[in-house]
Amino acid sequence: MTVLERGSTIVVRGWRVGDLLTEAGLRPVFNGIAGGFVLDADRLPDVVAALEYRNLPVAIVPQVPGGPGDAA
Repeated sequence: MTVLERGSTIVVRGWRVGDLLTEAGLRPVFNGIAGGFVLDADRLPDVVAALEYRNLPVAIVPQVPGGPGDAA
């Protein structure tokens, strides 16, 4: 599973990740432009905990200053 940090939001990508996050009590919203499920960045610890609880590998990709999605 991949978690992309994008300012005030995170984008989570991976097989069945929407179902897994919903089962964990989160409310992910699919965004076709972002190519994954979008949540508030404050939920990052909950997302990581939910995925690691299921023994799924999690890669967190921080936002690169000046990269795509950077508002600066």
